[in-house]
Amino acid sequence: MSEMRFHWSISALPIDPDFVPSDARLDGALALLARMSLCTSLVPRAEPIAERHARPRFYGSEGFSYHAVCPVCGRKVERAHDEKGTAGRRWFAQVDEMAARGVDGGTPITMPGCDHEVALASVAFDHVTGAARCALVVELPVWIGKWFSDDTPDVEAALPALSEAFGAPVRLVRKLHILDPRDRRAIARFVSDDLAGRLDALRELDRERDDEEQDWDPMKLYYEDNEYALLAVLRDDPRCEVRSRALSMLVAGKCWSEAVRDAIAADLRLGGQAARVALHQSLHMPRELFRPLLPIVRTLAKDPSRFIRSNCAWALRFQTAQDLEDREVVRALALDFGPGGSHAEAIVAMENWIKASGAPIDEVDLHVLREVAVRCPQTRAGCLAAKLIA
Repeated sequence: MSEMRFHWSISALPIDPDFVPSDARLDGALALLARMSLCTSLVPRAEPIAERHARPRFYGSEGFSYHAVCPVCGRKVERAHDEKGTAGRRWFAQVDEMAARGVDGGTPITMPGCDHEVALASVAFDHVTGAARCALVVELPVWIGKWFSDDTPDVEAALPALSEAFGAPVRLVRKLHILDPRDRRAIARFVSDDLAGRLDALRELDRERDDEEQDWDPMKLYYEDNEYALLAVLRDDPRCEVRSRALSMLVAGKCWSEAVRDAIAADLRLGGQAARVALHQSLHMPRELFRPLLPIVRTLAKDPSRFIRSNCAWALRFQTAQDLEDREVVRALALDFGPGGSHAEAIVAMENWIKASGAPIDEVDLHVLREVAVRCPQTRAGCLAAKLIA
């Protein structure tokens, strides 16, 4: 069993979407699945559950499928996960949301490109999907490679056994959760028009998590796919905690825009913790978008808080701010000695422009580097300064 942590699931469902086994057969199939290596190899042990529905529910292949084919004309749709905003990417995000909500397999969906409206369950995906009135579902916290596809020995043995237990042929649908299902529901509520529910959604997102979920965070793709909804929240909701969370999601998704830059600028002007966070958020902003923020950053470089001054050094280094005025600020930050020595990122920023020039170090930079090397010889900043002037 792999030790790689993923939140994924495998669902066993009859190929005939309307087939419903007797309670005895369903209980027998559930017990059989619980004894298989899929469940017994985990600590804590995975517990499959039986799901029953009045109408065939759609079970999707989120995280697995990257292609889909229109059942009417055969046109292929590609997820294009590396290309934000494409029709295929938006369509797959819609499918993932519909599956997460547990919609009927007959729910209509419009295919991009050809505009055919088809039943969701009739679309052919490159990984197995299906609709069923009953299913066995097991949620898994780690990756089990031997259950990845139907042609592995464990699955080849399991499918006929489960089919016999069900009393009908079954298929396995695999789903890799792009984010924790509870987070998905909370974010959907956060970006909805339910203003009162947004605070509840924040509390759910900030819930205390157990060890299995300690480091789980929604993927960048999900934030990108919700960019416009998050921008609407940022624009229309004046509550600080709501705006702060929407902005952090947009930054995590690298959804850079003038609206995001203006929100970061507003937080920079607030000073204090808001400015400290905003400086960190600006590190990887596209340089042309960051440039209008430079006057505010230069001012913050003189803030009484050493933490804020340090974040200014980080921002100026990562944004390669090398205008004459910016260089003066960076030099001042390099000579801004504190309990831990100089701001190392300021020295890194100086190193960048010294190397880029291809010329000997000028006297002004040399004076700064010598001062840092002498006063902080054991620190990262001092060692780097000494290396540059050696």
